[in-house]
Amino acid sequence: MPRGLGAACMLLALLALPDAALAHRVHFFAWDEDGRVCSRSSYGKNARIADAEVTVRDADGKEVLRGRSDRDGLFCFARPHAAALHLSVDAGQGHRGEFRLSAKTPAAAEHTENRTQPAPTPPAAASVDQEALRRIVREELERVFPPLLERTREAAPPPGLEAEPGPREILGGLGWIAGLAALLAWYRRRRAS
Repeated sequence: MPRGLGAACMLLALLALPDAALAHRVHFFAWDEDGRVCSRSSYGKNARIADAEVTVRDADGKEVLRGRSDRDGLFCFARPHAAALHLSVDAGQGHRGEFRLSAKTPAAAEHTENRTQPAPTPPAAASVDQEALRRIVREELERVFPPLLERTREAAPPPGLEAEPGPREILGGLGWIAGLAALLAWYRRRRAS
């Protein structure tokens, strides 16, 4: 093999990687809010994904609806039914995200719709249905916490990913790869001699 051909081949192979391997990570999140489902897509804290295609499917995989995110990365729609939903976002060039939204029980829908009316107070001697109480608490937590969790995820990047890699980091990584390839080629040449 001619001198340096191995390193050149390795560099070309790395540059031929599919776009998905070099794609940005998509943060995609969805939540129930007053009879609607809202989703937000972003690349990070301040990089909302505008005009991304959002597809909503039911639990059987049948497409329920399709739309596009607004300039803030939001896509909201009236919840079509109480079943679980699978949402996916396609921002192009291999940038994709998915989110599964659990089923919303009819009791949860009634509870959300009647939230402004005060609940009747039970007589002091009446027993509390603990399972109903658990269901109500679970439904309220599912309604309130998703937007809070999303804000928390956006505020603090995952450990080790404090910032998206910029051109400097990418070129530095390619330099390391090229250097290691050259070192490997030198070692092979030396061994062959």
